[in-house]
Amino acid sequence: MDDREAPALMALKFELAMAIGQSVELAPMLRAFLVPLLNALKGAACQVWLRPSEDMPGVTRVAYPARSLETWAADAALSAWIEACLTDTHVGPSSHRNAAGRFCHALPVGDEGVLVIEHAQQALPSALIDALLVVLLRLAGAVRACRDHERARRLLEAKILAERDRAEALDRMRTVLTLSNDGVLVLGRAGTVLLHNEAALRLLGSGEALAGVPGQPLRHLLARQQVQALDGATPDAVMEMLTGPTGPDSPGGDAAGADAPATRGRWLIAGQGDRVLDWTLRHAASEGESVLYLRDVTHEVEVDRMKSEFLSVAAHELRTPMVSVFGFTELLLNREYPEARRREILSTIHRQSSLLISMINDLLDLARIEARRGLDLQRRATSVAELVRDTVERLRGLDAERGLRVKVSAAEGRLWVDPGKASQALVNVLSNALKYSLPDTPVTIESIARGDRIGLRVVDRGIGMTAEQIERIFERFYRADPSGQIPGTGLGMCLVKEIVDHHGGEVEVHSRLGEGTQVTLWWPTAA
Repeated sequence: MDDREAPALMALKFELAMAIGQSVELAPMLRAFLVPLLNALKGAACQVWLRPSEDMPGVTRVAYPARSLETWAADAALSAWIEACLTDTHVGPSSHRNAAGRFCHALPVGDEGVLVIEHAQQALPSALIDALLVVLLRLAGAVRACRDHERARRLLEAKILAERDRAEALDRMRTVLTLSNDGVLVLGRAGTVLLHNEAALRLLGSGEALAGVPGQPLRHLLARQQVQALDGATPDAVMEMLTGPTGPDSPGGDAAGADAPATRGRWLIAGQGDRVLDWTLRHAASEGESVLYLRDVTHEVEVDRMKSEFLSVAAHELRTPMVSVFGFTELLLNREYPEARRREILSTIHRQSSLLISMINDLLDLARIEARRGLDLQRRATSVAELVRDTVERLRGLDAERGLRVKVSAAEGRLWVDPGKASQALVNVLSNALKYSLPDTPVTIESIARGDRIGLRVVDRGIGMTAEQIERIFERFYRADPSGQIPGTGLGMCLVKEIVDHHGGEVEVHSRLGEGTQVTLWWPTAA
């Protein structure tokens, strides 16, 4: 190596070391290597060919000057020679004379590829080639480090994206669990609580602070209440599922849990405000954990009970007048009766038929009001005196013997109500007062103002009710007089409450057995 080559190689090593130290990308390092090399080898052109790898599937080519790629690609023999050099992974330094008569040297860049140098009319000295091989080994290590860095960078980006997606999924899950009215408990080994939402503690009736629950056994949470199994396993049996032979703690329990169906049941949480909970338990096989899902079905159970009760009572109440109508009609068809007796039977049929029609109409009105939830109310400003006057007119005949007393003046105010529905409610209250009062006792209707409401109070001196009867007065088909001597369907007060509630009002009932009853309907006033 002559004196001119030594500074060039030193500069080349220095540039390569700087490139390796300052960059973790392949292109800047190759550029920092090729520029001083070409400055040392005047009139040369260089290409670095890197073999395909996992990170770079195709052959990577870096040339200086860049146009030399096009020039060399036109030389078929040169391209075939370069391809042979890339194919042989154990290639050493190789030379080739191209079609233009210029010398081409292929020097291995470690196991990464080859460096092809096209020089002038003479070959490079062997000492220079040996020195370049030393530098190229360092370049090969840098290329491998660059590829490792690129692979690590992609893995890190993938990990960051995966962690971000996981964090977003966890945030969504926490939001769903927080807003959900259903309870979720994630249980670990031995039934300890790992994760829960507030609804789960509310459904289980636990007064424990939220921060103190994770890590506690589920058994402790259930022990605070009286839990009865209405269907399926008891709480103790559920704990056995978590820790027993079929639970996640058992040998093979995780594998079995992957395909095991969920276990379901129903518990009654006894105490103040009994609650009925449907629960579902499923094992998470891969983690050895279990998820207990709780749903409050108290309202559904109560609705089913009320529905069954209603159908039973309705069938009974409808059957009684129907039997009378059918029986007396059959008597008239099969026997001859004197005219007086015949008219008496027809009167009974007419009365029972009227009761049936009234009962069905009340049921339809009640169902319609409940279904529409007050959306069909046609409210308008209505005079209290006008509403009471129209209602009293509808009752003419019932109060002929009792002298209905009205204590409402024309200046009492105006209500924001549906006049038809409000009058229907008032008719039901007044008709009850008239029916359950003795003939010689008066019934009074008066108006009372209280804040932004006006009350219409109906007072009678009839049979009255006990406290137990008052509690049931709004039940369907319930009647304070079970003797059946006083006609009625037992739906009137239930209908009254529905109408007043949908107006945003209130019904107050005060009564004493044998002394009479006082019912007040509170209505919103018009602005």
